[in-house]
Amino acid sequence: MRPIFFLSILILSTLFFASCTPEEDTTIGIDTSPNTFVGNLDGTEWRSATREAQINGDYLSVYGLSSNGTLLSLRVKLYEYQPINKAYILSNTSDHYVAYDNTSGFDSLVYWSKNNPDINGQSGDITITKIDLVERKVSGTYRSRVFNNHTPLQYYYFSQGAFTDVPLVDSLTIPFAGSNFVNYNGGNTGDGNNIGGNNRGGNNGGGNTQHNISIAR
Repeated sequence: MRPIFFLSILILSTLFFASCTPEEDTTIGIDTSPNTFVGNLDGTEWRSATREAQINGDYLSVYGLSSNGTLLSLRVKLYEYQPINKAYILSNTSDHYVAYDNTSGFDSLVYWSKNNPDINGQSGDITITKIDLVERKVSGTYRSRVFNNHTPLQYYYFSQGAFTDVPLVDSLTIPFAGSNFVNYNGGNTGDGNNIGGNNRGGNNGGGNTQHNISIAR
């Protein structure tokens, strides 16, 4: 009887702590105002100061640069039929990704969804809700864990993410947007091992929490 009692306590405790992980933080509401690109970054609002999107072949990319220089980029390979209102699943082997540069420029540390230590796991998803080629605007939602390539791996978690009526442009103006540094299109650095190597520094992204992968989640 006693082992069953302790097993029940263990199960209840596990469920309780699982429900309190940062992934479940809903304290920040989703801002869907026109021309915004925002997200909940481990309980703190991340917001772009400038934002733009671009369609290149089958790929839609959305870029946002915050006021303190952090760069967030999303990319999906659009489905040929009905590309909107479907979740594009993020994994190490998918054509879609979220990448986060938590300082600025080529000397910064990059985190991205394709560096998941669980090679068969999912890092999150992106849903495109609007592609307006007449008004040249795109909208959607996203959530994703993004990982660096340190040992042990660390990650950030973006939840409640939304980009609303972000302008589609022919030429990108955000620094480094579309470069090989953040755009892993075509396999330039697509294996996740060459995003600047292991000596990019341990920047913590302006005070946001870095999670250690050695802690089971």
